[in-house]
Amino acid sequence: MSIKFSDKSRVYGFIGERGQCKTLSAVTFASMNMANGIDVVSNVPIKGMARASDGQLYNVEARPFVFVDWLQMDESKRHVHLCLDEVNFLLASRRGNTTVNSIWQGILQQLRHFNLSISYTCININRVDTELRNQTDVLIFCKNAIYTNWGQSSHVLPGEYAELRAYDQSGLLTGSAYDPKNPTEPDFSILYTKPVWHHYNTEFWINPLEGIAEVKFAKDRFLINAGHGYDDESEPAETVPAQPQSYDEILDKLKR
Repeated sequence: MSIKFSDKSRVYGFIGERGQCKTLSAVTFASMNMANGIDVVSNVPIKGMARASDGQLYNVEARPFVFVDWLQMDESKRHVHLCLDEVNFLLASRRGNTTVNSIWQGILQQLRHFNLSISYTCININRVDTELRNQTDVLIFCKNAIYTNWGQSSHVLPGEYAELRAYDQSGLLTGSAYDPKNPTEPDFSILYTKPVWHHYNTEFWINPLEGIAEVKFAKDRFLINAGHGYDDESEPAETVPAQPQSYDEILDKLKR
């Protein structure tokens, strides 16, 4: 796999246990995007120097991700690369029917309409919303090179290199989608992550409470008269509360 900047509406998932360079890899990817002129919005601050595909170095800085701003789509989200660290805090699988998840499910299904691409990180892919899993084009499993044989023999520093194994779920990279019924172990790629060491704070706190925020909308109200079509002026009939009745009254009504 050759990791490079993305100018299309694609979704990339960086998966790995704690300390396995998944955030470093995602930040490297986001920095490449910015260096190549892509507007990046990130929930972890990213700022530094990054090399573009033309070999030149550029100053890059991501716009901050503001939770409430992304509950509605507008022109500020067009042609954006969205970097979401610890995405399971925002889109947890166990909250699939909540308002927040429902909103994002709609966004994920219409990425192409805004030319919006996403990269995200999480420890376990099963912890994220089903729609995000389904929309992920490339699933990238990350491993800190210090835990590999070649990394140990080369005496690499922690976080200096990441070993990546990418599963081409949608056929984005190879033209042939990954088939879980006939799995094959992909070759690994080496990503040099040291250049972005100072691009972000590894101890930056991702607020886990945003994803469980209670979100309510003032919904449009439509009244339908059965058999008469659409009517936006009629009001529903007034409901009269049932009154207590005696046994004799009920029998009297049945006799009528």
